[in-house]
Amino acid sequence: MDFAAKHIGFVLASYGAAFLLIGGLVVLTAIRYRAVRRRLRELEQLGAPRRKAATGAGLSVNEEKQPA
Repeated sequence: MDFAAKHIGFVLASYGAAFLLIGGLVVLTAIRYRAVRRRLRELEQLGAPRRKAATGAGLSVNEEKQPA
């Protein structure tokens, strides 16, 4: 990188903005992850059941394929 170029300020500002944006997204994702885990833990303590995992091509465990 040529630090003597006329546009170096723009390049460095662009890198800085990208770094801040990506860093902010990482931080927000981590905060949201912790909040969701905390809420799940609260619901489990209250005895709320979990949903069953989906199987196959988007069908739930209780659904069956209907003949055409």
